[in-house]
Amino acid sequence: MRPNERRDVDVSTRLCDGSLSAAIAGAMTHRSRRKVEEGGSMVQRDALARSVGDLANEPAFEVLGSLAAGRSSMLFLGRNHASPAKLVVIKRPHPGFAGESNALSEFAREASLAAAVEDDHVVGVHVIGSDAAGPYFVMDFVEGVSLFRLQTVDRDGRTLMTPLPTAVASRIALDVLAGLHAVHESRSVHVPGGSIGLVHGDVSPGNILVGVAGTCRLIDFGSASAAGALPIAATLGATPRPGYSAPERILGEVSSRASDIFAAGVVLWELFAGRRLFSAPTPQMVARQILGGYIPDLASVAPAVPRAIAAVCERALRRAPDARFVSAEQFRAELSYAVSLSFGQTRHEAVAVFVRARCAAIIAQVRGMFEGHGPAARSGLRPRVPQP
Repeated sequence: MRPNERRDVDVSTRLCDGSLSAAIAGAMTHRSRRKVEEGGSMVQRDALARSVGDLANEPAFEVLGSLAAGRSSMLFLGRNHASPAKLVVIKRPHPGFAGESNALSEFAREASLAAAVEDDHVVGVHVIGSDAAGPYFVMDFVEGVSLFRLQTVDRDGRTLMTPLPTAVASRIALDVLAGLHAVHESRSVHVPGGSIGLVHGDVSPGNILVGVAGTCRLIDFGSASAAGALPIAATLGATPRPGYSAPERILGEVSSRASDIFAAGVVLWELFAGRRLFSAPTPQMVARQILGGYIPDLASVAPAVPRAIAAVCERALRRAPDARFVSAEQFRAELSYAVSLSFGQTRHEAVAVFVRARCAAIIAQVRGMFEGHGPAARSGLRPRVPQP
């Protein structure tokens, strides 16, 4: 089996399938046929899959608390009863979408697309299922914070972005690009030629997790698309984050590798500059900036940034898609070379130290849930999810 090739999710036949049950059943069927060919990690995932029961009546997971709730979904921290030491994140559709078949189908498609990627820099999906409370999927729990939280500080009632240390910013950017390359190169034995043609569609600080061990991972495939299918967000009427949309996306073109690379270029620029690249009072004004506004040279905004790194960032931010890097791997390799020329390769330990120092309170709050010190753990809190 090639790297990033998954046998457990039939992406090709279910990307546009309106049947939620078919998508989930197919994913679980293929998963049950997997061979033990990935060592201990594979055995753990199969054990986790077998333990999934009815989360409402005979829960396989102890729900320790709520992590986040968005417009269309909710995230819960959980513990697997079969392997108590293994923490997971359980994602469910928001109750407001309980009766919307299109939204539920797209939730299943998001799960299938996310499960098609297996890489150390992408949060893994290991269980896709449905119970009396509705569909869900189970992901790795990564102890840490979002890049958005790491970059921002609250001051005088305002959320302000701050620059990160050069070594930290470089390591984060390299990890993000490694994860993005894994997404783009995802393969399936169920697709002719193997390539799924997967595009993330929403590379932004809120969708990047920075772990306490220093490794960064991409999350959230709610805006993802694959070859021959509309982006999930488009079918739900959602729009990408304005400040990270490539010019061609604003003009109505579908997501592509090139648009993901542009978004990653914005993330890179902001990591070093410590401020938003595109910022305006309304999304329409942000769009005009992206389409024709001045893009400041990174070195002019942050003089401490080496010219070689600024040049890499400039190429990623070119408005013409074919003028950017041809792949996330090329972007990563060029940035890695520029970093090594400037101050040597950076290590994950530098990121780990910075994360633990800056976000200690947030990390402790979540850690309290699974160490038995948080209010959710003490009360045995379980989320109230409407029955279908």
